[in-house]
Amino acid sequence: MTITKTSQIKSETQLKNSLEYIINGDKTMNETLVSGHALNNIHNAEFEMLRTRRFAQKMKETFLMEKEKFLRIISFNLLIQKITLLLNKLMRSVKR
Repeated sequence: MTITKTSQIKSETQLKNSLEYIINGDKTMNETLVSGHALNNIHNAEFEMLRTRRFAQKMKETFLMEKEKFLRIISFNLLIQKITLLLNKLMRSVKR
């Protein structure tokens, strides 16, 4: 009978231990019952997963930096609009 275990893997050590447990040849008929989705080689799973994780972290950092730049530009544009409105009011009041 197949037993399914679900748990979160939060560290590289947990990932390594989990993969060793999953790939264990004694339980998997010499690894014939082991497969992986979008993995080139099940023995490189740890490397590929960590590489994917690092890539995602880089993408997140890049996204957050770009978002911060965008928000600064928006804030600066709003500031310019407010200053323009104030200057227009001032110019109208001076003309009177």
